[in-house]
Amino acid sequence: MPGIILGLDINGDSVTAVQIKGGLKGHQIVFCADAGIEESGGLSNALRAIAGQMEQESDACIASVPVENLSFRNLWMPFRDRKKIAQALPFEIEGMLPFPVSDLMSEFLVNDHSEKTQVLAASVKRDTVSHYLMEMQSCGIDPDILEIKCVPIVSRLIKSEVIQDYGLFLDIGETRITMALFDSRRISLIRTFTLNEAPWQEQIAGPSDNARRSFSDPEHIDSCFRSFCSLIGTTVHSFGYNSGRVVHPEKTLFTGKGALFPDTESLLEKHLNIPAQQIDLCRGSRIQMDENIARIWNPLLMDGALGLAMRNSKRDQGFNFRKDEFETKRPYLGFRTKFMKAAVLLSIVFSLLIADIGIDYYLLKDSVRKIDQKIVSVFRETFPDIKRIVDPLQQMKVRISETKKLAEAVPGTAYRSPVIEILREISKRVSMSLNVSVTRIGIDQETVRVSGKTDTYSTVDKIQNGLEGSEFFNEVTISSTNLDKSGNQVQFEIKLVRAR
Repeated sequence: MPGIILGLDINGDSVTAVQIKGGLKGHQIVFCADAGIEESGGLSNALRAIAGQMEQESDACIASVPVENLSFRNLWMPFRDRKKIAQALPFEIEGMLPFPVSDLMSEFLVNDHSEKTQVLAASVKRDTVSHYLMEMQSCGIDPDILEIKCVPIVSRLIKSEVIQDYGLFLDIGETRITMALFDSRRISLIRTFTLNEAPWQEQIAGPSDNARRSFSDPEHIDSCFRSFCSLIGTTVHSFGYNSGRVVHPEKTLFTGKGALFPDTESLLEKHLNIPAQQIDLCRGSRIQMDENIARIWNPLLMDGALGLAMRNSKRDQGFNFRKDEFETKRPYLGFRTKFMKAAVLLSIVFSLLIADIGIDYYLLKDSVRKIDQKIVSVFRETFPDIKRIVDPLQQMKVRISETKKLAEAVPGTAYRSPVIEILREISKRVSMSLNVSVTRIGIDQETVRVSGKTDTYSTVDKIQNGLEGSEFFNEVTISSTNLDKSGNQVQFEIKLVRAR
């Protein structure tokens, strides 16, 4: 996406926003903010508070739908075509939900293309999408894409060296945990769990506080981690059992406001029994920020919104609930930037087209010049007596016409059949299989006389029969036949009367 992009992460308890600006050297974070929904007096107030702090207008916006409003299902389809899957999906999930499928919007990811295609589906009520769109639009924010916030983060990590082939991603919120399982570098499972009693909830500070916090009641926190880690393990095991394979994540990657607890990594490793690592999308990436933003930046709080802002709409795995009746009316995003790019591209294409036409014209002109030179060369070889050459083609036609007139004045050539055609006709009608040796051919205005030797008298008759069918001759007669001095060959003479 071009220009300045706003990533808007809406949770059940807070709203986080990150604005990024793309450039040749990478992305630059130009704005970030976090607002509690309850503290602000509702979602609309939280959105207005954030919108009021943004100094630059966004060219595009990608927002998240809170995961507590989503329902996730893993399905297996007997076909691979995405259009067919989209048509069949509502009927597949209809029996799994307690409300009419017509009230739902569904999106999906295709995870594999085996005999049965594995599909990860996410559904949300249309009223929910309408509600959040109205809340954002009332504050002057009109998102181009409605996504699930954990998906852009995992899609980005999948392309990096941090991630393994099999792993878990956890977004630990204040009251809810979202889990994404990825295998073979594709998202195969998303589930969300509610934390009824999160012991760290009231002790989490805002985005400006990056200091290590002191959390009370470590035993209670350990018990909470043990509880939701057990639930995650059971979910992963159940998914592996239903898909008919062993699923064993190699690493846990985590983020989220709830992960501000300093011992999160060690507790996850303890209760999940696999290595854990906090993620930071800015680490190792070409992402820049000024000192003011760096001072308040905390990846655990901001990575969700940053992942949304950096989402690649064409290449990344992802969902988009901004469709059907909620589809954006803008024909494309970042009009000014795209128009400038199109203009530059068009000018390049036009320049290349002009250059191509110029090259073709030069090559064609050079080819014509060479052909003209060859015509003049052939003309001089054919008619060396002509010294002044103006139009070689026309001069050649005139000379050929004059030559034909001279030829017609020669005795024996005024007939409709020229001498060369007569010789060709005789050669064609005397079979190659006959033993014939022609010693003399005489042609005058009236007749053609053919003399020669052959093996038998019957061969002479065959020669006569072959020539009689020609339209070049009115009459074919054998003038004489006799044996030669050796007595082995027959000498003959055949007279042919020419047709006028």
